[in-house]
Amino acid sequence: MKRHAIITCCDAKYGDFLIHHWLQSLRTHVSLDEIDVVVIDYGLSPDQSEHLRAKGAILHPAKKDGSFTNIRHRDLTAFLQATSYDQVLSIDGGDIIFQADISPLFEQNKDVFRAGIERRFTGSMHESLLGIDDIRREFRKEISEFLWNLPAVNGGVIFGPAPKFGEFYAEMLRLCDELSHFATDQYLLSYFLHKTGFMPLDERYNFVLMTTRTSFTVRNGVFLGPDGSPIPVVHNSGQTDSIRVVRNFGFGPDRNQVRRLQRTYLQFSQSLIRVWNGIWGPKRTR
Repeated sequence: MKRHAIITCCDAKYGDFLIHHWLQSLRTHVSLDEIDVVVIDYGLSPDQSEHLRAKGAILHPAKKDGSFTNIRHRDLTAFLQATSYDQVLSIDGGDIIFQADISPLFEQNKDVFRAGIERRFTGSMHESLLGIDDIRREFRKEISEFLWNLPAVNGGVIFGPAPKFGEFYAEMLRLCDELSHFATDQYLLSYFLHKTGFMPLDERYNFVLMTTRTSFTVRNGVFLGPDGSPIPVVHNSGQTDSIRVVRNFGFGPDRNQVRRLQRTYLQFSQSLIRVWNGIWGPKRTR
């Protein structure tokens, strides 16, 4: 076992992307000398599992009995309780590629969570677009008012000391009736980290294509920032492929066509929702 771990989760639907794009880009760009790669297995095919193990990944079988954006925190916590990793990166496996080394981040600000902020996406927008059905009714008003105008903390890339992931999962259990609703984890992560404190990541280490205000270009399949250098971690977020702003997303020169009209439409819609929620303020009843 190495000192640190990168932990993701996946099922058979996204297993091929995980192998050929997520893992391939990770192994190409990131120094893994002191980092184990762990996949929480929510139903990978036998061929996918064999391929991942052949590439050095550690598989942790788990039961997919809720939205895996949420239950991954349960299974990540269980895995970490049986290990002795120092620093951990919890990261999405189905919509992220790596374009530069991120290993130095494991040695920075090691006492706290490190995560990226989506300044265009607030707590009120999460409620309007994604809902908060998993949250216990007695906590909804308090959390809603606290998060209403605060920027979301994106749950797709989270660095932190291994024990802190257990602290966050305990808070999820306290605040939730169940873990079946998509992105409940991000809503509660925003609440938990804004209340307890964290270190914001430079946007380049979780570059969320749907909500970023930063200009970027794509050249030969590589996402480049305003300075012309590759963006280290690119995140093509979205609940479904139909709303993601890059089609054919992945690792390779024939990949990554930006759907510019889709991106403009989504960002305009987000702006309208922010204005509307700003006028009406926090909802007072649930």
